[in-house]
Amino acid sequence: MDGMARLMDFEGVLVRREKYEGFEADVRNLRGDWERIGRYMRTATDQVTLEQEKQ
Repeated sequence: MDGMARLMDFEGVLVRREKYEGFEADVRNLRGDWERIGRYMRTATDQVTLEQEKQ
């Protein structure tokens, strides 16, 4: 729903501005990247596990 609302947000009302700069922004972005990678890896391993259980 959040993504769909942002698509229709032509005036930029829903845009959150980050107040972080420099190193702190880099740290937050890097942490988010690794969290996303972790979710992708968990999803992939769960799918492999389900496929192996079906066999």
